[in-house]
Amino acid sequence: MNIQKFRRVSHVISILLKAYVILLVSLILWFTFRQIVNPDSMFKFIYEFSGLSLFQAVRNGPAAANEDLAATIVTPILGIINLYIIWRGSRLFDYLKTGKTPFALEFSNAIKRLSLLMIIIDILSPLFYSLVLTLLIEQGYYFQIGIASNFVVGIILYVVSGILNYGIELQELSDNTV
Repeated sequence: MNIQKFRRVSHVISILLKAYVILLVSLILWFTFRQIVNPDSMFKFIYEFSGLSLFQAVRNGPAAANEDLAATIVTPILGIINLYIIWRGSRLFDYLKTGKTPFALEFSNAIKRLSLLMIIIDILSPLFYSLVLTLLIEQGYYFQIGIASNFVVGIILYVVSGILNYGIELQELSDNTV
């Protein structure tokens, strides 16, 4: 792929990701507003952990109403955080569309920060839901630890940032040798 085509593809991907984020933020805000104004509506948030559950403990399991309320609290917050991650990803494509090289410390560090954010959010998501649900249960608890796809993607991006750093060091070594 030539450089001009790569820059155009980066530009298109950046626009698509930003449009996706704007659309979903609007929908989350609209549905959250609808849920607050009319809690008896047919619409409700659902929190489903779709990853690998490493540990789960429940005592006096939550009532359906508590699960619904916890999902109404947790889902929009986690949705906004995940959309922030996508927005930051679109900014990486903005960086590439300008013709700058990905073998720059600034770009590598941005990927590293994004990967760490993805890993941390993926680990904390089920814990946050567990905390909210436990606070809603009168005499009991709900506790879950797990990892999902964001954890794996975060690990891969972390490795990619290390590879980019290694490439930067090799480039510096090559420049100093010549």
